[in-house]
Amino acid sequence: VSCMGAKDEDVFLMATYVILALNSHYGYTGAEPRSEAPETGEEDMRASQYNQPNPIVQVLDKDRAMGELFSEAVLHLLNGQSYPYDDPVLLGQLLYMVRAVFSTRATSEFFHTTDLRVIVDILIRQIRDLSPEDEFRGDYLRILHLILINARSLHKYRSKDIQDAVEFVLASAENGMLPLSCAFAVRILLDCMFELEGVHRQ
Repeated sequence: VSCMGAKDEDVFLMATYVILALNSHYGYTGAEPRSEAPETGEEDMRASQYNQPNPIVQVLDKDRAMGELFSEAVLHLLNGQSYPYDDPVLLGQLLYMVRAVFSTRATSEFFHTTDLRVIVDILIRQIRDLSPEDEFRGDYLRILHLILINARSLHKYRSKDIQDAVEFVLASAENGMLPLSCAFAVRILLDCMFELEGVHRQ
């Protein structure tokens, strides 16, 4: 983590890549490491019930100066990802890291409010732009769901656009069918719609 303060951009990015790779070996909380089994999405719900983040997030959270540098690097890399992907493995690690951060309310404020809004912008854009078959679309939806349930300060941000994005996903499903990950992600995201609708009407 100390390498995050390096002035050399190559060293800075290399440190970011190493942290992302290390994080992929841990669970969202201190409970269980990442499994190679197919994901059902239930791990997001379990993770949101605990306040202890995984070791990587813990270290970054304790050193806020280094954590801030790391969050900026993650946001920069995430914003540069679009289909066709130059490095699908890196994108997967980035999304896994973001999910780890937003898996608890204790760490959901890891990103500054402005950066959080940029993340939501990215999520909405990707959810609308990616095809139903894209393997990462479900991950973007799950992260958006975690933000909605844990980052309370952002519930008023682009609530109508979030609803429109979910409706777009449902409308684009062929014969009413979605890949399992997207189907689950849409279902848990719809759990938040009542609150979002209430905010929009106010």
